[in-house]
Amino acid sequence: FLQGKLLLKMNFGNEAVVAFQKAVKLDEEDIDARVLLARSLNITKRWKTALLHADMVLTVDDQNADAWFCRAHALKHLDKEWMAWRARRRAQHLNPKYKDVEKCNLF
Repeated sequence: FLQGKLLLKMNFGNEAVVAFQKAVKLDEEDIDARVLLARSLNITKRWKTALLHADMVLTVDDQNADAWFCRAHALKHLDKEWMAWRARRRAQHLNPKYKDVEKCNLF
């Protein structure tokens, strides 16, 4: 898990995906690992799989702003603009750090 976080910070997206996949395999209920897996999948442009993992988190915790943001990011790149906008608004509502999301390099 910590290795994946370090790889993600260092912009090693593919390596981070592998590390978070291992973390999720060890504990499928680890929401933090699954959100970070979705984030690294977005970074590596695997939009559909990122969306799948973000949605898995949201079925357990629909108040997870990071998962909503990962969902919005994936939807935007899957040309589902309206759904992306709604997911982004939800992330912004849950966590003020997403208020200035247009400047964020993930969106």
